[in-house]
Amino acid sequence: MANCRETVRTAIACVCAIALVLCNIMFAKPGTYGEQMASTRDVEPREPTQEELRHHHLAHVGDQLSRAFVPVNATTWCIDASLRFEQIKGEPMGLSYLKMPRAASTTLAGINKRIAVNYARRNGYTQPCIRHDGNVPGFYYRRRDRLSFLWTFVRHPIARSMSRVGYQYAEDPGRLANTSYVMAALRNSDLHFGGTSEGRGGFQLQYSMITVSDEGSAWKRSDPEKIINPVGIQEQVLRIVQAYDFIGVVERMDESLVALTFILGLDISDVLAFSSKVAGTYESRRIKKRRDGQTRCVRLPKYNMSAPILAFTRSTRWWAEHYGDYVLFAAANRCLEKTIQKIGRDRFDKALQDYRAAKQRVGQMCKPVFPCSDDGIDQSEEASQECYDKSEGCGFQCIDRIFSQEAPNGA
Repeated sequence: MANCRETVRTAIACVCAIALVLCNIMFAKPGTYGEQMASTRDVEPREPTQEELRHHHLAHVGDQLSRAFVPVNATTWCIDASLRFEQIKGEPMGLSYLKMPRAASTTLAGINKRIAVNYARRNGYTQPCIRHDGNVPGFYYRRRDRLSFLWTFVRHPIARSMSRVGYQYAEDPGRLANTSYVMAALRNSDLHFGGTSEGRGGFQLQYSMITVSDEGSAWKRSDPEKIINPVGIQEQVLRIVQAYDFIGVVERMDESLVALTFILGLDISDVLAFSSKVAGTYESRRIKKRRDGQTRCVRLPKYNMSAPILAFTRSTRWWAEHYGDYVLFAAANRCLEKTIQKIGRDRFDKALQDYRAAKQRVGQMCKPVFPCSDDGIDQSEEASQECYDKSEGCGFQCIDRIFSQEAPNGA
């Protein structure tokens, strides 16, 4: 009897299973079952595109080369200005910002000054903290003093290069519209004004290097589609990540600046600033061949890539020539993510929300005066009272007034 009951149960289970399959087939959308079977039989795995392979590669190496930046005590970077002349030559002290060309460098130099001024004032210093934010490459900081904080920002390689093109030909629209001139700018390897490097893996990698690699050690014109020693390039990026105390990302400006406040122990107002030298605005430039230093306002154009330039930036040559910049950019993004994770996502998001609200309030209440007006009229004299230096930190007094009024007891 027991065997019979077991046989009956098994038969019932089989019938139910068959019924379930039949119901699925009957109530499925017309053709669904057949299409699913056909797709299983006929569709072969798609080969990933070259762009997808590069994306996955950068995600992997970026994660491997990144780290979370850690908070530091102010005594290690806000150094009293009275010690300025005790600095050993070639061993800079204090708050040190590497001013990466065409990567929001003027805006960020203004923020570096603002941090040095505000933090010192809040803590009873008679002068701003010692700071460095001149136009010098990374190897300038190779022997920096232990009482220092070195930081910089990087930008997507294509965006930075196109910004260089627009900035270089701002006074010559004809050249900006000429593919040959644009290509010449992109292939220029000048240390400060170039579109690329001297075969060291990309402009930003070369500029931020603490220990400079040999010319042509990453890329050569004689074999333009080959990345020479990719492991060596990655090791150079790792050295940069380890040498700098913070690396932000221009495309993630708000997040990067908020992360910096946690690292240095700053107020949100310390990293508020109005952007300088933005495409579409005007910049004060010295008139060429004039010895009296006279200036005029020049509109900074936004360069929109032509079809040949777009194709060039998608080429194997471009990838090989700028490989180090792509790796550095990927590593910087992962560093930011890891730093945010270390801070705590909820805590960070609250600070980010407060920062953006403060930025919006400042934008509504302040009208910064730059050396050139929105209409291209020179106003350098007025701007000298509104900016820390030239186009850096313009509007800082208005920001200070807003936050001094909001501070407890007006302090």
